[in-house]
Amino acid sequence: MIFLKKIKGKKGNTDNPNVKIKQDDGNQEISVRISKKQSDLFREQSMEKFYAKCRSFLIQNFPDFTKPLDDKSLNEFITKIISFGSKYDIKKEINIQKLMVIQIKYDFLKHYELPEDLNYILEYPDREEDKKVNYFHQQIIHAHG
Repeated sequence: MIFLKKIKGKKGNTDNPNVKIKQDDGNQEISVRISKKQSDLFREQSMEKFYAKCRSFLIQNFPDFTKPLDDKSLNEFITKIISFGSKYDIKKEINIQKLMVIQIKYDFLKHYELPEDLNYILEYPDREEDKKVNYFHQQIIHAHG
């Protein structure tokens, strides 16, 4: 876990070479350099929290789907959706959860590849992530009538 604390001293100077303080116009900015090991540990802890949040969300909202699954199987499902999302540059937690809901309701991953029209929605250049997921959802609802 990363902890930041107030650092007293002159502007831009600290005793720690990994901490830089910059001040202009009364605003103070503190930069902290962390090692790759610290960054990896933070990312791992964040992912563990996200998986726990997703498992809880799925268990509360989709008991019929989750009842036969253990934590390992739920994690595999979550990983599958995260992988799908990253293929289309979908990374926000809320959008990954939306993709989980769409998958549970409509099983869009049953096909080896998405139909061309759905693929186009997700690959459309410069489309915001939220709009991609919402439009994708609307098209799947429309396709399932």
